[in-house]
Amino acid sequence: MSFQLLLKTSPASAIPKANTKAYRLLALLANGKPVPEIHIFIELGVNCRSQLQALKNDTYGHWNIIPEFDDKGIIVSRSLDPRHLSGDPMLDARARAERRVELKRESLTLSIHDKARTSKARAELSEAEDHLLGLESGNN
Repeated sequence: MSFQLLLKTSPASAIPKANTKAYRLLALLANGKPVPEIHIFIELGVNCRSQLQALKNDTYGHWNIIPEFDDKGIIVSRSLDPRHLSGDPMLDARARAERRVELKRESLTLSIHDKARTSKARAELSEAEDHLLGLESGNN
């Protein structure tokens, strides 16, 4: 599928502004083949995490970008979910809906973890403050 066809079959809100890093990343992924991570770094710079996150989250409509890992768990390439490249708006919408559910599930998990950590963080802060007060008053 060509990038131009991808632009025609995707929601307009899902397409980054032309000539931005996010747009260039999407164009790289639009060929339908896995793009080596090193190639992404060469084209966009090593710090392209922000653009990747924007494509995958609410900013650009939940593109489902699939990482491929080596045997050590390191990302070696990324590819676009083939349903985004199918030319079928319903398949594209399904891929986006699945990515959105995945994102919101991750968000819920993080919020539960953060809430569970609150009491431990409060105790650690109290201990640190007590230690500081002890140092200030000369009582180690």
